[in-house]
Order: sequence, then C-alpha cells, then structure tokens
Amino acid sequence: MQTVVNHFRIKQKAQEVKDHERRKWFIAAREKQRVKEQRVDQAEDAVLDMVAAAVLADPAEIAEFRVKLDTYDEATVKALMENQALLDAVNANINDLLDRAHVIEDGRRVFKTRDGERVFDEHGSQLPHAVIHPDEIRNDAPKWEDLQDVRAERDQLRIERKEILEFQDKLDHARERSDANTLTQEEMGDLDADLADSAPASVAKHMPGFEAKADLKLREEFGAPSASPTNNAPSQSGPSAPAL
Repeated sequence: MQTVVNHFRIKQKAQEVKDHERRKWFIAAREKQRVKEQRVDQAEDAVLDMVAAAVLADPAEIAEFRVKLDTYDEATVKALMENQALLDAVNANINDLLDRAHVIEDGRRVFKTRDGERVFDEHGSQLPHAVIHPDEIRNDAPKWEDLQDVRAERDQLRIERKEILEFQDKLDHARERSDANTLTQEEMGDLDADLADSAPASVAKHMPGFEAKADLKLREEFGAPSASPTNNAPSQSGPSAPAL
C-alpha cells in the first residue's frame, strides 16, 4: 500500500513540475511576443517620423519664410548701425576723459576716486601715495569711477555687437537653407523657431509689432487693467461735462 502511495506522490510531483515548466514557457513566450510587437511599433513610429521629416516645404511657405528673413535682415542692419553709433559716442567719451586726466611724470593718466582716498592709473593699477597723493590731482579732473562706468558701457556694447553678428550668421544659414531644394517643413519650422528665440533685444525692437508685444508684456507683469468700454461710457444721470 505504501508503495502505491509513494508512486502516486512521485507522479503528482512530476505533473506539478511539468505544469510549472509549461507556465514558465507560456510566460516567456508571451513576453517575447510583447517585446516583438513593441519593436515593430517603434520601427513604424521611426518610419513615420522619417516620412514626416522628409516632407518638403511648400513653395508658398518658403516665400513667406524668406519675407520674414528679409525683415530680420533689416532689423539686424538697424541694430548694427545703432550699436556702432553708441560705440563711437562711448569711445569719444573715453578719449575725452583720458585727455582731461591728470598726467604723472612717466606719462600715465591717473584718476583719483570720488572719495578722494585712492588713485588709479588708466590701466587699473592702484598707485601708492608715495607715487602720487590724491590731493595732487585737482578736484574737477575726471574721477576713476567715471572712467570705469564708461568702459563698462563700452564692454556691454561690444557684447551686444557680438550677439548681433552671431544672429546675423544664423540668418545667413537660414537664407542658404531657404534657397536649397531640400528644405523640409520640419527644418524650416526649426529655423523659424530658433531665429525667434535667439534674436537679441537690440534686433527684436526693430521688428514689426515689437512695441505692441512689449506693452502687452508690461501689462502682464504689472497687472495693468485693460480698458473697459463701460468705464469710458458717459454717466446715465446727466450729460457729460464739456471737455476743458
């Protein structure tokens, strides 16, 4: 009897192992099929993306894009001219300060600070009192802070000019791509968005609609109320007073 029971248990255990192996195989097969379907979906998405990216821009859209590039070009030229005029004025101001500065024996132009405590030469080196005392420099001579302020303004204008020229390079690249027969809708959209995002403020202010956009931005930042027709309507209690 015991032999029969043991045989039954062995047979039952073998069946459990077989069922477990079958479940493992089924799970593995299902996961394999899921991965396969996922790869197929990814491949189809990639193909669709490639097809979408390969759609050439419409000639009418390209013509409209070129008009926008012309507008950017005009605004960039105006910004460069304005920047150059400001640079010329700042450089003239610097030269004027240097011309009116106190000159020591070795030929260096020197400036005392507004508090009258220190003296710097034109290159930014502080000079000890043994070389020149602040009291030796007349009070109406340009101060060190005056020269620093104007030079900082010049440095900022130089940075602005560099930004304008870099933007001009982007414009040139966009112009070249707009003349190519391989310009796609996706690439044209990317170029358009990049130009809009990277346009320096000195260029953007010469673009059409800039003042309206700036006014709207100020209203949003400071919460200025918009004009309401009811606020401007005449009172119903009587005739409005005559304008003075």
